[in-house]
Amino acid sequence: MNILSIKSHNFAINFKDIAITIGNEIYSNLTFIFRLMTIDELMRLNSLNTDNLMVKLEAEEEIFNLCLIDVIGLDKKIDLDKIESGIISTIAVVIVKRSTYYLLNTEEALQKEPEYLTIYDQMQLMVCKHFNMNFNEVVNLPIDDLIRKFALIQITFPPQEPVNNG
Repeated sequence: MNILSIKSHNFAINFKDIAITIGNEIYSNLTFIFRLMTIDELMRLNSLNTDNLMVKLEAEEEIFNLCLIDVIGLDKKIDLDKIESGIISTIAVVIVKRSTYYLLNTEEALQKEPEYLTIYDQMQLMVCKHFNMNFNEVVNLPIDDLIRKFALIQITFPPQEPVNNG
């Protein structure tokens, strides 16, 4: 994966100028790309007794493994099970905090989200609806294909004038 492959709904944590040991190698300037937790994952986490240190550490490792998408800055494939202690916990805490924000502040998030939406988001949703396509599939369409499909929708299903009952 490269920097252009990061999806807009993913987040990055950059460990700039921080040396991270993985196995017997030391890496610096790594960027971890992750997704937020699902509602089901958050609910399961909330049901755990994270006061128990072993449960907490196991949960953090599972969150890390579930949500990690990629690590940018590695020149070869590595075994992330050999990453130094503390990194997994740090990343898991960030993932949980960002995910929990949406859970606890749903109204605020809903009000802010339109600021980040574009005409392309709307086009993608219309293409999903009219072509009966999966949203993730549509998000990954090349832009020319998205615009062609949206233009086809506009030509085939032009907006109708509202009926005046007056």
